[in-house]
Amino acid sequence: MEQNQTAYLRRPFSGGELFTILQAGCSDTSTLRRIRHTPDDGCRIEYILQGSGYVSLETDGSIHPVSEGQLLLLAGKAPVTIWSDRDHPCTRLWFLTEGPLTDSLFSLYRIPDLYIAPSPALPECLALRDLLTEGRDDPQTCAEAASLLHTILLRTMAPVLFPPDPTRDSIPRQMQAYIDSHLYEDLHLDALAAKFGYAKMHLIRLFRDECGQTPIQYVLHKRMEAACKMLTGTVMSIGEIAALLQYSSAQHFAAAFRKHTGVTPTEYRKDKR
Repeated sequence: MEQNQTAYLRRPFSGGELFTILQAGCSDTSTLRRIRHTPDDGCRIEYILQGSGYVSLETDGSIHPVSEGQLLLLAGKAPVTIWSDRDHPCTRLWFLTEGPLTDSLFSLYRIPDLYIAPSPALPECLALRDLLTEGRDDPQTCAEAASLLHTILLRTMAPVLFPPDPTRDSIPRQMQAYIDSHLYEDLHLDALAAKFGYAKMHLIRLFRDECGQTPIQYVLHKRMEAACKMLTGTVMSIGEIAALLQYSSAQHFAAAFRKHTGVTPTEYRKDKR
């Protein structure tokens, strides 16, 4: 068990013969020097909520950076060491799981020993955390946990399994794919223009002509979709959701949400539950 963490399991979560979630938690690594993950720990699914750090694959000595908005996947076949950046310490949501279902999904989606990538699956990671916090392991809960595990891996690996064709996809469609996979990062028009090599006004015209809205309107739409999932599928506070979606305050987020949906976040959560 890691130190400086909030644990989400009182005991291993049993999915019968298919899979077991051994441990789960949210760790602040600001005061931890090293975390060593071995094959005995099973497969690791870890979302970087904030900060940055590094992962060293002990089989070849390679070192890989990780940062906010990325998902770290470890297939459990090789030992790794994880540590935090001194100036930007990590807060990490993590799950250790084993069993035929986990092994099959990692194999099916061709996940290597170590895989790090931006992921749009934060709502599913948070929903799995909340499900485990309830402490139930009845058949329905096991099915929900298995479904969330599957969705986390599929959404994360989709760009690798179904890569866009640069000769077919237009710049606006490439931008949409980029926004979808970097939704929890700071997405400004200046950064998008630099990423795709176009002047801002030209980029806006291209995107609006093909997608019917500006890039920033698309960002807002996707963030509101993510907010709705978090409000109904997790117990996160309004402030926590606002921070994850890059809003400066809960009030700013609530105003944007009401403008988009016609109701406040609190009203939406109450109505949908």
